[in-house]
Amino acid sequence: MTYSIYMWNSHGYDIAKLFAAKFTMISPVWLQLKPKDSKGGFLVEGLHDIDRNWVSTLKQLNRKLKIVPRIILEQWTYPTLKKLLKDKATDVGSELAALAKENNFNGYVLEIWSLLGGQMKAELTHFIINLAKDLQKYNLTLVLVIPPPSYAGRNQIGMFIREDFENLVNHVTAFSLMSYDYSSPQRPGPNSPLPWLLQCVEDLVPDKSSPYRKKLLLGLNFYGNVYSKLGGKPIIGHEFISILEKHKPKFMFNNVSGEHSFTYWSENSEHKVFYPTLHSIRLRLQLGRELGTGIAIWEIGQGLDFFYDLL
Repeated sequence: MTYSIYMWNSHGYDIAKLFAAKFTMISPVWLQLKPKDSKGGFLVEGLHDIDRNWVSTLKQLNRKLKIVPRIILEQWTYPTLKKLLKDKATDVGSELAALAKENNFNGYVLEIWSLLGGQMKAELTHFIINLAKDLQKYNLTLVLVIPPPSYAGRNQIGMFIREDFENLVNHVTAFSLMSYDYSSPQRPGPNSPLPWLLQCVEDLVPDKSSPYRKKLLLGLNFYGNVYSKLGGKPIIGHEFISILEKHKPKFMFNNVSGEHSFTYWSENSEHKVFYPTLHSIRLRLQLGRELGTGIAIWEIGQGLDFFYDLL
């Protein structure tokens, strides 16, 4: 099974080294593609965050491990972004290829699709295909981050659907599916219920025997959420442990969603927490194997260290 791992916090650096042998790809969240001018020109920023010694250490620990930094588009307007998508794919490809060679990268994870809210799909598809072709000339991987094809059941169609997948699947190395954040402060509930995960995969690749399923990396959150009458917010491992130590809550398990939750009282308000457990992670890894997908974890350093025993 392919394990693609995102990393941006300091503890994630240590986890990456400790469990390097278990991972297929690691994607440090270092880089941003930003506009340089009104003609579609661009700048790659975040270069000061690149840690070449860390990259070298990881590759010594696992010679098959691919380092594929995430690059996200920021601060673009529609007019400048349209010019980038239309005319600059080759320029972006050349710039990223040179950066990869200089820093011993194996490719990139591209986060762009959600930026446009489902608009300009033709231009986006054209840009991604050409960028992928340019990177492939240098044997570089391109993983595309994609939003889920549906939200909260089948009532709301997502901005990335089967047609989009089929247009890109022969060009992109893999798709990192953002199959988490199912619930929200407006509609509190599980982070990533099992039936929804299954639906997301089947919406994009309904054929169980399709070789394209292995290109899907099923999103697995290592963070959780806490909800109260005041709203909600994400929580990470040390916050979760602190809540357990202070309130000693009783866990409940939902057989449908496949997630644990608990409630506690603080400041005269009830709080409900949904956070991954060994059992919930095991169920999702098992589902990924049954469906023939890989796994994309967001993100190491946010979870508990014993989560990696299951990989």
